[in-house]
Order: sequence, then C-alpha cells, then structure tokens
Amino acid sequence: MRVKGFLDLNELGFDQLPTGSNFMYPENFPHMVDFCTKNIKNVLGYMCFPCRGCLAKYEHEYIDCADVFQKAYSQL
Repeated sequence: MRVKGFLDLNELGFDQLPTGSNFMYPENFPHMVDFCTKNIKNVLGYMCFPCRGCLAKYEHEYIDCADVFQKAYSQL
C-alpha cells in the first residue's frame, strides 16, 4: 500500500476519503482502513471499488468487494 499521499495530505490538513480496491490484493482495503484510522486525522469515510468493468462476468468481484468493505468497517 502506498501511504505517502495520505500522510502528505494529512500534514496539510486536508479532509480525506481514502479509496482502495480488492483488485490485486483482497486485504489491501482492510489494511488501508487500519492505517488511516491510526495515522490520519480528518477521514470523512472510505470507498472501495474492484477496478473492473460493469459486466456480469465481474459480478463476483463486486460482491467480494462488498465483503471486504464490511470486514474493514467491522474493525472500526
């Protein structure tokens, strides 16, 4: 996970809406939520998306994304 952007924006006092994906690595989003919860002051919320086209053949990835999102939010 690349975190420098989150930290730079935090230093400048920006509100943030961190966004992650389950495309390459399913645990990326929960790790991002954990990191941001511990290190970023002004988190307004989180977004998760699977980085795939809106086609029926990718429906399982959207369902998986919702599951990953739910798991990450249960950590808060």
